Amino acid sequence: MSATKRRSIRVPRTLHRKPGLRHAPLYGSLAGQGSTNFRLMRLHPGILDQAITCSLEELPLNNAPPYKALSYAWDNTLGSSNSGSSPSTMWIRCNNVPIPVSPNLYAALQRLRSKDRVVNIWVDAVCINQNDPDERGHQVGIMRRIYQQAEEVAIWLGSKRDDDDLAEDFMLSLGLTSLDWTDNEETNRVFWLEFLRRSDCKRQYIFGGFCVLWLLSLGIPASVTPHISSPFGQSSCILNGIQAIMDQAWWQRSWVLQETVVAAKATCYYATLSCPWNMITKAAASYMNGQLSTNIDSAYGYVSLLAQFARQVRDIEIIRQDWRNPSKLVSLLPLLRQFRIRNATDPRDKVYALIGMVQYWGGQHKIAPDYNLDVTNVYWQVSITVIKNMQSLEVLCGTPNATSDGDPRLTHPGHPSWVIDWSYRPSATENIRLETQGFYDASSHLPPGQVRLHGRLLLEVEGVELDRIHWVCDEVVNSHHGRDGGARRWREVVKSWEELVAEVLGDDNRPYAGGGTVGNAFWRTICGNIEYTHAGISLAGDDVSSAYAKWRSVDFHHRRTTSIVGDHLQEPVFNAKHGMTEKEVESEKRNAFHYAVRFACSDRKFFITDKGYIGTGPRGVSSGDRVSVVSGSRVPLILRPSTQEVGCSHRVVETLIKRPEDRVFYQAGEEAKQMMRQGDSVCNELHRGLYNLIGDAYVHGAMDGVGLPADRSFLAPVFLR
Repeated sequence: MSATKRRSIRVPRTLHRKPGLRHAPLYGSLAGQGSTNFRLMRLHPGILDQAITCSLEELPLNNAPPYKALSYAWDNTLGSSNSGSSPSTMWIRCNNVPIPVSPNLYAALQRLRSKDRVVNIWVDAVCINQNDPDERGHQVGIMRRIYQQAEEVAIWLGSKRDDDDLAEDFMLSLGLTSLDWTDNEETNRVFWLEFLRRSDCKRQYIFGGFCVLWLLSLGIPASVTPHISSPFGQSSCILNGIQAIMDQAWWQRSWVLQETVVAAKATCYYATLSCPWNMITKAAASYMNGQLSTNIDSAYGYVSLLAQFARQVRDIEIIRQDWRNPSKLVSLLPLLRQFRIRNATDPRDKVYALIGMVQYWGGQHKIAPDYNLDVTNVYWQVSITVIKNMQSLEVLCGTPNATSDGDPRLTHPGHPSWVIDWSYRPSATENIRLETQGFYDASSHLPPGQVRLHGRLLLEVEGVELDRIHWVCDEVVNSHHGRDGGARRWREVVKSWEELVAEVLGDDNRPYAGGGTVGNAFWRTICGNIEYTHAGISLAGDDVSSAYAKWRSVDFHHRRTTSIVGDHLQEPVFNAKHGMTEKEVESEKRNAFHYAVRFACSDRKFFITDKGYIGTGPRGVSSGDRVSVVSGSRVPLILRPSTQEVGCSHRVVETLIKRPEDRVFYQAGEEAKQMMRQGDSVCNELHRGLYNLIGDAYVHGAMDGVGLPADRSFLAPVFLR
């Protein structure tokens, strides 16, 4: 949960009439920059219906007593399905002063409160003076340590909703106020036996969902779990329960990432149920390990739901494991990409929520939280910092903004097109596609070029125009949650792309502009020339063409191998003891090709250029856009000519990336910084022929740089605005 979100709670007029009542008794001035002092909440004992009271104490972080740290979503309306209206503000007493909190926070404090002892807990909304930008920035700077040092990070998913079944009768029969899965398997088996005994449940069977996730965490494949594979009875209620768990707003927030990644121990709470975070991660890993073997045309209702669940958990757990691995240093750009689809009330927190996890900046330039900067300046700072530190233009890849994604609305008007709008949410699978860019090197044969910044608006790069886009086809629309129209929908769209290629370029055996045949270029384009296997990711081998043919020509008789036995759906399951049959191997390769196409082409349009190159690009790509290979970028970029002119009147031009012959190395320190600035100059030109960045592209035949001129005379300056 963000320590920096702007609170929209209305404070009653009675408090406004008494200046300082909200702040003076609660918030003295914390020690300034360099200090690790923080405030800790002492949550007083109480039972469920009693008013919540607490006190705050300022302490040095190094001398703090054992405490919990709360990870939650400020506004949980995303996951709310309760009928009727609920209060937008609840009240607690802190230091004997009434203060407003959100209903979700109030419910979390109720759940975590003890009936007979004080609970030490850190809660950002109360422990930080949200109306003091300097304090907010300072506390964000130590937030990683606050969560890292906590004895437990309590992940609060949400409260009970009208349709939820939490097995409360079972809980009461045991004389308990909660049902908590633990590392004690005997306790977990008691819950499982109760699950097997129960025959009736409500529409959203949360208790059943927890039980099934526990079963998956033991390594039991989903396909042999009858409790979620029946089209009748409890299965739909259990799946609804898992969906309800995943629909909670916590999964969509940015701040919860750091809070979970650095936690020594984390526990997930849903109303009166809880389980260790590692039970969730084991369940996700178990499902993902068998995903290639799961028929993409499966009749199982759980496939898309568990795929979404596994992906959301995996994204967090990968960073959590990397963050603990000394040989893998977490850097800023992968974090920004991986969690770009998350939400933040304050768009600046799309950056500030992640920088505490950065272990490697790649250079001397770093970013510190500064809430005196507006969002445009924060995002501008990110682009410049990444370019300087990485000495590349990798940050320009992806979907820069809403316009690039075919959305006419500009989230932040005035943004230069090359400054990535991190508040815009692209396809849920974009980060997976961008992870494969290390396999490409479109500019490898170009001489190294320079990158210069004219004021704050124009970015001057150097490159070669490859061609102009002529024909553009529709895309497969993917949601922010990663759901799409299924394998059949993908085949229909790919078929329309094939028909355009046949109409414009001829049959599959015709020579292709980038080398090889048109048919070979087509299947490699739609999968990004990437192959997914159990061993990992690699460039696609020639044998993948057969997987494409099988995926493309699959018919219903071949793929509908599902049968109903004893009211449960059953499909062929991989038997590790006896190995995989030839048919199972074929099915797995076909599934792998489907995932490669989905990751490469979700929310991407297919295009053909004037010279006959084929490729994929952002949803916003249009006929007339240019495909350029720019020095410093591993993939081609889509640029759109602009009719605007920009005059540089005594604008300082800062060199972000120097040509090798212009680089001089100096000793570290202030002298180095002063000498680096000597490369700056002043520009007084009127710049025409500008371009807007639309995004990156896959263009078959141009991804390895072969055929591009190596002579510097072919490089031309390109001005992005």
